[in-house]
Parts: sequence; C-alpha cells; structure tokens
Amino acid sequence: MLSKKAQAVADHVSDLEHMQLLKISGVSFREFLLEHRRFPVIAITGQSGVGKTTFTDIFINSLHERLESDFPLVPPDVKKLTELPQMSPYLPIIKASSDGLSDQTLWEKNQELFRVLDEAILTKASLESKNSVIVMDFSIIQVLVYAHMKIKWAAGKDFIQTFNGSFKNLPKPDFLVHIAAEPETVLKRLQSRGSFIDDQIQKHTEELHSYYSEDGRDLLSEYYEGIPIIRVHTDLLDLVNNTGDKALATKEAVNETLMRIAA
Repeated sequence: MLSKKAQAVADHVSDLEHMQLLKISGVSFREFLLEHRRFPVIAITGQSGVGKTTFTDIFINSLHERLESDFPLVPPDVKKLTELPQMSPYLPIIKASSDGLSDQTLWEKNQELFRVLDEAILTKASLESKNSVIVMDFSIIQVLVYAHMKIKWAAGKDFIQTFNGSFKNLPKPDFLVHIAAEPETVLKRLQSRGSFIDDQIQKHTEELHSYYSEDGRDLLSEYYEGIPIIRVHTDLLDLVNNTGDKALATKEAVNETLMRIAA
C-alpha cells in the first residue's frame, strides 16, 4: 500500500498521463520527423549525485510509451548514449587531487580524453537520430565546466579555445534537460553510494553547482543559446531510500518536463 504522499503523487501522474504531453515544439514526433527527416536528440545533463541516471531511465520509458501512441504500427527505437556506463569519471581524480596525487597535467589529459570521447558520441547521436530518438545522459559542457575549474593559466585558455573551435561545428541537441539539486543534497546522495567525501569533494560540489546554477555562471545557457533548456530540481525527490515514492515522484517530474517541451 502506498503512503498518502505517494498516492497523491500517483493520482497526479495518472491525471498527467491522460494529457497529450509529448509534443516537440507544438508538433508530434511524426511531424518532427517529416520536417527534419530525423528524430529529436535530447540531452540530459547535471553534476554527479543529482539523480540524472534515475531520471533518464524513467524518461526513456515514458518516451517508449508515447512513441507507441504516435507510431502504433512500428514505433521507432529510443537509444540511450552515455559517456561511461557505471560511474562518474571525475570522483576518483578529485580524490587523487585531495591526496596530492594529481596535478594540472593530469586534469589536462583527463579533459582532453573526454572532449574527444564526447565529440565522437555527439556525431554518433546525429547519425543515429535518422532512425531513433536519441537520449544522452550527459552534455559536452560537463567537460568545459571541469576545464574552467581545474585547468589554470595558459593551458586552460588553450583548452577552452580548442573546445570553442570544435563546439561550433558539433551537432547540438534539440532539447537540453538540466537536472539540478542543492550541494547538500548532492553530497548526501554521493555518500549514500559509498563515494569518498572530504573537504575537497565538498568544495568541488559547491563550485560545480555555481557553474550550473541560474544564479551563478550558467554555461548551459551561454553555449546552447536558442535551444530549449528544461530545468528539473530533484531536492524534493527521494532518490535513495523509498523505491515506490522515488519512481512515482520522478515520473511526475518526467511528465512535467514533457509538458514544458510542449509549451
């Protein structure tokens, strides 16, 4: 039996699901396909610990349901593209930094590796969108954020110049979903996963939040000008302890995101 809070969320989700939620800029997926000769690419981004993976998986399930409605005979596939299948590549290197085992050169090599990797995935997304709806659980701006934070002086300027030069020619997502949470929430979720937390990680988490924050420097808006950005805050979602409430509350957030895409 669901708690009163969970039941209220379930009722709200049920009401939402009866609406025509999944529209892309006022047109159906079928109309989007006819106009662009491909399906949309949706990027879901945010720092580690905000609930991005949980949100992305439920988002993809909802997309499947809606595509079956738009294409009842042969619905298109939904493909998930990710940087790494298991964990953030950055937490270990931050831990190494706090132990004095890492330096500027290590961050330069790390960010260059992920810049090249992300560019390859973005190119793949563009090609595969001809036959499938693409959902990416990252954006390449995550690489840029760390470059701003960790690569200093001339090396940092060189990296950002190289990034900007290649970014102009990269395919862009049709929609960007930014999953956000306050630093306190992020740290609790990271700790619940068994991640190492110290003063360095806390400082790093707060600094990351400022780059993604609407009140701080918003690199997403700077680089994705003209692309709809949907903000989803997950502080009030239980993404750790209560599976039932988590699934219902997150699904509600997914549906609200789809409504904003339709606006």
